[in-house]
Amino acid sequence: MTDRAEAAAHLSKVPIFSRLNDAVLQAMAEQSVDRQFAIGDRIAVNGAPNDGLFVIVEGEVEVTRHGRQLTVLSPGGFVGDLSLLDGEPHMVDAVATKPVTGVFLAGHQFRVVVKHYPEVSEAFVLVLVARIREIVQQWEDREHQQASEDPN
Repeated sequence: MTDRAEAAAHLSKVPIFSRLNDAVLQAMAEQSVDRQFAIGDRIAVNGAPNDGLFVIVEGEVEVTRHGRQLTVLSPGGFVGDLSLLDGEPHMVDAVATKPVTGVFLAGHQFRVVVKHYPEVSEAFVLVLVARIREIVQQWEDREHQQASEDPN
């Protein structure tokens, strides 16, 4: 996938970018590079510095924290978003469980795109809010389940 128009088309299918217009997607695609990972390759390492955002086009990636599986990402999933925004190291390990092809946008290139297209920041905020809501719901569900299991 060396065609940047093809990369823009893939980016448009990613939920975080699906509301962005073609000009923004093309600008992001032009700043991105293609990357491939074999089964077992690490895409992110917990505690390691992050150098950008990786969007999965094909394949599957297992995301774990301290050996516990958090999720499995498929095409449209992405890795590196949180540490890309705050500059902190990765909080998770992400390993290819199938051969993976994707689009990588380096941190400095991402900041250039955001500077020219602030709507990219808004897209990230919406995704982060959705993640916070999901985490709160999971926490409440866990609390409710524990309370219902406690006979006292």
